[in-house]
Amino acid sequence: MSREADSGGPAGHPVPSGGMSNIESAAWGAMEVLTRALAFAGGAFLLVATGITLVSVIGRYGFGAPVQGDYELVEITCAVGVFLFFPYTHAVDGNITADFFTAGLS
Repeated sequence: MSREADSGGPAGHPVPSGGMSNIESAAWGAMEVLTRALAFAGGAFLLVATGITLVSVIGRYGFGAPVQGDYELVEITCAVGVFLFFPYTHAVDGNITADFFTAGLS
């Protein structure tokens, strides 16, 4: 991603007419790194949720011993994982469609 004054700021955000100072540029860079790290952490949380489900299913049908509280663990892990994607989505001016909230209204 280019940080030149004529091409816009990080993630396409507009740059003030005078360009960015070194401090502003460093702050944008730090926020970009942080939002990407949070998004990767969100992906890791979703992989953990997949692993919990896999272990529970194998334990239930293979050994008759499922993971206790697996539903709650997967629920919380997915919620945390999804919320960790929000800062990155906002930083790149993304859009999150939440059909869950609007499905009952129509």
